[in-house]
Parts: sequence; structure tokens; C-alpha cells
Amino acid sequence: MALYLVTSDTGSAAKTRKLGANAMIVSAADATDALAICQAKFGGDSSWADATFTAIADVTQATANGLVGWTVTVKVNTTVPISVSYTGTATNDTIDEIGAALVTLLNATAIDGAAYSANVLKVAETTDGIGDKTVTVTFTPPAATYPEAVHIPGMVGTIVHEGVSGAALTVAFKADAYVVPTVIASVDYRS
Repeated sequence: MALYLVTSDTGSAAKTRKLGANAMIVSAADATDALAICQAKFGGDSSWADATFTAIADVTQATANGLVGWTVTVKVNTTVPISVSYTGTATNDTIDEIGAALVTLLNATAIDGAAYSANVLKVAETTDGIGDKTVTVTFTPPAATYPEAVHIPGMVGTIVHEGVSGAALTVAFKADAYVVPTVIASVDYRS
């Protein structure tokens, strides 16, 4: 995990400035997540996806309560679309705990075989007969801190879907030790 200095193009009027800030210091597992969390912080301004980033330090950050307020949404594109969402709480704030909560929600729909084990969410079992459908999963940061619901791509790994109807649908999540991206500070940066 690193701390990143993410700076906008100060000459561009398209970049949103919040309280005079045109840069942020962010902790994230990688630059992709650092840019995405900046976009979420600045109200979805997609130009932050192309901002300049510089890794400024390798650090270790505790992830206790790391996913409080984060929302994970699972959608399956079936004839009657299936969509469930779970928002992390003080008692369910890790990827594993949220994965287990999603199983309960999925099994309350037309799906009967959802399960979670070893960082893999089985969205549907082979007997559910929907292995040929499309699955999307999004992790979005807390709306109270980040006004735009921007998906943080590093939180989701491989999705196995769009196969044959008799196949299982699965999504690989990152391990609980994965660094949850966080904006540490917004600053007025002058090079």
C-alpha cells in the first residue's frame, strides 16, 4: 500500500476544486484505486481518472472498520433482474463479513445456491440454472464522505459468468487485508 499525491491539471477549468483544493493525498493499494477514490471525493468529476499521481510513501494502514459505510451491490441480468446491496456496519465491516451478508440477501431472491468461502462469492449454484447470465459487482465508498458513488475497481477480482446455464456464477473478492482506499487530505498543490 502506498500514499499517493494525486494532482489535477491546474490549468484546466474542467477539474473541480473543492474548498480551493486541486490535489489529494490518498492511501490505496494501487494508482487505479487512488484515482477512483479522488473521482468519488470530487463529486464524480471523471477528469480525475486522468489526474497525475505520484507514490510518495509505502505505509501500512490498519483496515479495522475499513468498510463501514461502503456499499457492495451484486446484480444478475436475468429475465427478472436480481439486485442486492449491503452496506458495511460496525459489526460487518470486512470483505468476508460483507460476503456472508450478501449470501443471505441473494438466497432471499430467486437464487437458492449462493455461498461464500475463501474470498469467493458464489452468486448462484449450478442448480440455479443462470450461469449464462451477466453479473456485475460494485464497491462504492460511503456517501457521507464521498458524494459520488464511484466503483473502486481494485476491490473486485475475477467474475466467472456468461458461460452455460448450468454453470455457477462466482466473483472473487480481495482478501480482508486489502487496503481500502481513503482520501487523507485535500490540498492546494503548487509545483
